[in-house]
Amino acid sequence: MAAAPPLEGVESATLCQRPPADDDYRLLYSDSDAYARVAQRVIERGAEQMVPWVMVKTGLSREDAFLLFVHNVQGNLAVNRLLGWRRGPEFAHAQELLNAYSEGGLLAVSALRDSDNPS
Repeated sequence: MAAAPPLEGVESATLCQRPPADDDYRLLYSDSDAYARVAQRVIERGAEQMVPWVMVKTGLSREDAFLLFVHNVQGNLAVNRLLGWRRGPEFAHAQELLNAYSEGGLLAVSALRDSDNPS
């Protein structure tokens, strides 16, 4: 993962899916201890790019944006693990659902923040 190029775009799902797309990494996701370490590495690797993006999108502080980012990464990894990282219609549907959920959540947080700070 350290050698992987920077993310293209701003979706954390990209980082969550890169290693499992390669069969050489699947073993890391089948062992609970290794999985936890990989998940932490995904968070560390993606936070630098994604947390500022969440801050801009929502107006949240760095700390709050980091919380949302960690939630998103862990959720994506957990669902993908549940599906066995198998590509196909079920996987594509899950990703579409998770992306819509995340986008809706970011919009809701942004709207909540806007209602707390009327102009």
